[in-house]
Amino acid sequence: MSIAYETKDIRTISWGSIITGIVTVMATSILLSTLGSSLGFAMVEPTSDDPVNGAGMAVGLWTAFSIVISLFAGSFIAGRLAGYDGMIHGFLNWASALLVASVLGAMLVSSSIKTAGNALGSIALATGSMISSGGEALGNGLSRVGDAGQHLFEEIVLDTHLSNDGLQSEVENALVKSGIPTLQPDYLKRQLQGAKDDIMLVAHRMAVGTESSEQVAAELTEKLAQRSKTITANINRDDIKHALTQNTDLTPVEADRMVENILNTRDRMVQEVSKRLTEAQTSIQQAQQRYDSWKKQAAEKAEQMSKAATKAALWSFFALLIGAVISTLAGFWGTKSKRHVTKSKRHV
Repeated sequence: MSIAYETKDIRTISWGSIITGIVTVMATSILLSTLGSSLGFAMVEPTSDDPVNGAGMAVGLWTAFSIVISLFAGSFIAGRLAGYDGMIHGFLNWASALLVASVLGAMLVSSSIKTAGNALGSIALATGSMISSGGEALGNGLSRVGDAGQHLFEEIVLDTHLSNDGLQSEVENALVKSGIPTLQPDYLKRQLQGAKDDIMLVAHRMAVGTESSEQVAAELTEKLAQRSKTITANINRDDIKHALTQNTDLTPVEADRMVENILNTRDRMVQEVSKRLTEAQTSIQQAQQRYDSWKKQAAEKAEQMSKAATKAALWSFFALLIGAVISTLAGFWGTKSKRHVTKSKRHV
């Protein structure tokens, strides 16, 4: 009696072949990336008005070419070494190479391997990273718009220094003791400081970027106008004279002369404060106009970046698809070439 044994050809994925293919992809990419870098730098003309004229497009095309060649070579070798299921090994080589390159491109600080990793991983990461970058750019763009508004309003200079020259210390003390707010020696200075605080508060509101710049600027201008109106209001002469006679040793005649001196000094200071507030209002209007112009430009750039991210994501999809097809066919060709060589040897 004879016993027959049935044998089956059990095949599994040859990860050794795939790893070899990945190494080939990386090595080829480093070689071609180095050559591409030299070609890109050679095209740069620092002395011209457009030093990178055409260099960006050339480098982009070379990068795509080097990726295709690298994936083709790696997948071909993976299929050749496996000797079977070349299409599967080619496809797995493509997928693994992109994953490895993406990780290397993200982890390494600086090296030629990072260059290769970035080149290979750019297609794999483009769909996700470009969309993410587009969204992040929009978010950062809004943040920068707010920062620009804050910076523009913080640039408004309002001098709060004010001298009370012409008033004797005895007179100042008398005015302080009067308890009348508008007669206080530091009243006008406090109005200037209040106006400056209003401007800084608006600068912080602009940093948030949730309010209309026209509304914010209009509110600030109205506050400054109200302060200017308040300080120009007339002061009762009798109130000043009463404060002097009650709190000093001045005679009525001396008190009258001092009242005149106080009013003249105050008028001079009021004119100076009013001038500064008016200049501040003009600066506010200019800052608001500059902010609106900058905001419009930022919105246009954000829209362009969003459209670019959309196009990049679409092209990345097709690039990934083409890379997968090329790698699959290269793996199949590698396996087929090995079988052809094996059959040739058998015939010999």
